[in-house]
Amino acid sequence: MQNKSVDDDASLQALAWRREELADRIARIGAGDGVHATGIPALSTIRASSPSQPLPAVYHACLCVVLQGSKHALFNREVHVYDPLHCLVVSTTLPVTGRIVEASQQRPYLCLRVDLDPEIVNTLVPQLGTTAPTRESAERSALMVVRTDAALLDAVMRLARLLD
Repeated sequence: MQNKSVDDDASLQALAWRREELADRIARIGAGDGVHATGIPALSTIRASSPSQPLPAVYHACLCVVLQGSKHALFNREVHVYDPLHCLVVSTTLPVTGRIVEASQQRPYLCLRVDLDPEIVNTLVPQLGTTAPTRESAERSALMVVRTDAALLDAVMRLARLLD
């Protein structure tokens, strides 16, 4: 039986390897800063070579997986930080103020954004249970940061490989 810390170290190394491969793929898609469309309509990449000022925007339902750098999203007076260890999930259209906080020419902010179809989200929500969320819990779940894990990175990697 293996030591748990050895398994944890192997898992962390595997996650780092997946992030690096994804970062390389994203860096090749868009040579310059900005949002770059891909051959998959719901998939885009974001690149920034320097931190940004706070920028008000409207976020639509999406999943943002950061592979390099970090970003803050201000919503409902709370700052949500997402980085290579955490991804952002937005379940509905929201007014958000975003700010890239970690980016440089050598290590630009790199993010893969998957737009979510609201109709599909609406069909999945009833499968989560029958209890209606409170207003407070609904606001919290409209935009949340969750830990990025191996299963998510594997799925995103398969999606990114389709671009080849």
